[in-house]
Amino acid sequence: MTDEQRGANTGANTGANTGATSKPIAPQTSRAAPRRPDQFLPKRTYRERRLEDALKLWPLLGVVLFLLPAFWTVGVQSNVAAMVFLFALWALLLIGAAVFGRAYTRTQPPVESASDEEGK
Repeated sequence: MTDEQRGANTGANTGANTGATSKPIAPQTSRAAPRRPDQFLPKRTYRERRLEDALKLWPLLGVVLFLLPAFWTVGVQSNVAAMVFLFALWALLLIGAAVFGRAYTRTQPPVESASDEEGK
């Protein structure tokens, strides 16, 4: 690359007359489209979304944990420990579902019923 080419690339005047005037190049501004507000989805808090995710994964966790005794009871004469585990897991899943369900209903806005509409 010659000195003239370097000068032309950087916009600097090297003293050689190339027939064109060198002007500093203005930075191009990006004109991004204005951001539209969400039209259909209400904004929810991070905690509400994580609670909904936990509610979706709760049954899957239960299935995986219910399958665990099948792996540790192979070759064992007594399955008492497995039965105690399954009963405790069943109770835990029920209590957890009740707690998650109650927390989820508290985050949802109240729904107006059809009978409320008729009374107005």
